[in-house]
Amino acid sequence: ASAQAALGREARLAYKAPLREHFLDQGFDIKVATSGKDHTHLDLQFALFNDVWVHRFQKGDLIQEIRSRGFTRVRFSDGYDYSVDVTFDGR
Repeated sequence: ASAQAALGREARLAYKAPLREHFLDQGFDIKVATSGKDHTHLDLQFALFNDVWVHRFQKGDLIQEIRSRGFTRVRFSDGYDYSVDVTFDGR
């Protein structure tokens, strides 16, 4: 594991708090966690997630920010039955 990889991992871990704050500022109680090797998976949980949410997310600016931080997958889960993974190509 290079120093750069460790730095990326730490940056992704540190990103959880400001991302949670962003969602709360928007009025959404979205839980934010990371998982996977080197914390490259972003796990979002919100009771109201559905296909419309994921569709809008994929068309918004935030997804580019998340991708630029080295995340390779975002999982949207409602904590019950709904779960969708968005993965990024080209890695």
